[in-house]
Amino acid sequence: MQPLLAATLLALAMPAHATHGEALPELSDYLASCDRAGRAVWRHTLCAPVVIVDPADGGIVTSQPAPGPLPAVRANTAFDWMGTPWVMVLRPLPSDPAKRANLLFHESFHVHQRALGFAPNANVAGHLSSWQARASIRLEWAELAQALDSTGQERMQHVRRALGFRARRLQGQPQAAADERALMRHEGLASYTGVALSGDPVRLALQELASGAGRSSLARSFAYASGPAWGLLLDDLRPDWKSALANGDDLPDLVPLSPLVSADAGAEERRIVAEEQAREAEATGRLSAALAQTADDRALRLPLSKMGMDFDPNRVGTAPDQSQLYWKITLRDAWGTVSVDGAPLRLSADYRMAFVPWPLPADARLTLAKGWRLQDTSGRPVLVQEVASP
Repeated sequence: MQPLLAATLLALAMPAHATHGEALPELSDYLASCDRAGRAVWRHTLCAPVVIVDPADGGIVTSQPAPGPLPAVRANTAFDWMGTPWVMVLRPLPSDPAKRANLLFHESFHVHQRALGFAPNANVAGHLSSWQARASIRLEWAELAQALDSTGQERMQHVRRALGFRARRLQGQPQAAADERALMRHEGLASYTGVALSGDPVRLALQELASGAGRSSLARSFAYASGPAWGLLLDDLRPDWKSALANGDDLPDLVPLSPLVSADAGAEERRIVAEEQAREAEATGRLSAALAQTADDRALRLPLSKMGMDFDPNRVGTAPDQSQLYWKITLRDAWGTVSVDGAPLRLSADYRMAFVPWPLPADARLTLAKGWRLQDTSGRPVLVQEVASP
């Protein structure tokens, strides 16, 4: 998903206007090549019906007749529309043809990923919130960038160093390795697919690596940078690597080279470490404030049973109790919808309860479904479902 994740879709909304059958120049290249391109990379079609949504007025354009009311999600995503998987993309689409192809093929991978043998997941690599892990993966990315920009023995040496930084980060941390692996096999493979079929893969992969360091959170978003780089390098170093994915491996584990672990920190490593230590100090204060705002004894509690959500993976954090904090998310359930964009929303580790600050701040909105209301209890409302009269 780029850049938002959409899970189970609940509420339905009629678009302001829908159009089908008009010329779709933005989709012409994708529609003409999706079967051939998909089979070249995955031996499986990557074609899917596409809906383009204009968030400004709600208008939609579809590549085939709309099957019914459009689900309420508004994101670049793969989603179910009346029993059929579709790709949704938001206007304005990228003007750069390579970035537009990247977006469409990324989401098309998500449409087909179950058929390809890759189950979607909502894992969070919480360890990437620490300065040590962030510094490590940035150093890994720096080596991957140099590997993509070189050939032969020089390329292999940079790949070995990248493997070394990764090995140092994950040493003795099986859960961290499992979380990275799950996300790489979900978003990492989707990102690789989009970049590989973009028509300009190295440029886009290098841009993803360069932008990674600026992301405030890597717990959900690191694979957008790691996936394309490792995938493209595997295409060179082990062309049959996709057939080995059936064993459940992470992409770097398939590289036929041994890690090169350096014991001495160079100037670049010292600079990155200093930046990440400063970032963590700032993030720790933000996390503490968010946990205070969403504490069990003061926040509005929203029970979850049929949850659906769209969120920005660059604005996610992990609490010490493994609950997840989101600073931009729309959450749906039987009781309605809650959205935040700046204020924190916390999901319990078992995904059974959401907590939002109360009173609701200006950058949060709660819309209750019919039959639900807030009942005041000692200054803090409780969500209750009204019982219909017999």
